[in-house]
Amino acid sequence: MRFRSDDDPYRFHRTRIWAASFQAALQSPLLGTGPGQFAAAAVNLNFPLDDAPLRFERGFRSPHSDLLRAVCEFGFPAGLAALVVVALGAS
Repeated sequence: MRFRSDDDPYRFHRTRIWAASFQAALQSPLLGTGPGQFAAAAVNLNFPLDDAPLRFERGFRSPHSDLLRAVCEFGFPAGLAALVVVALGAS
């Protein structure tokens, strides 16, 4: 829904947040960053914004995806378990 709206000038930065969040998951694939620790890890994953007055002025504290949050904070096994729960809930 956010991508279809013209109200949010930063709507396409979400894909860059997802890519940076995936980098956090790759740094610790089995155990993740730890419960509630994604915000601390995200500080080191900030990306430049070329159209902003300051290139690193906007930070992020959330991966903006619940499934990606499970992978980042608890590792890929927990992300797979969350995906299975979602699939079972949908059927």
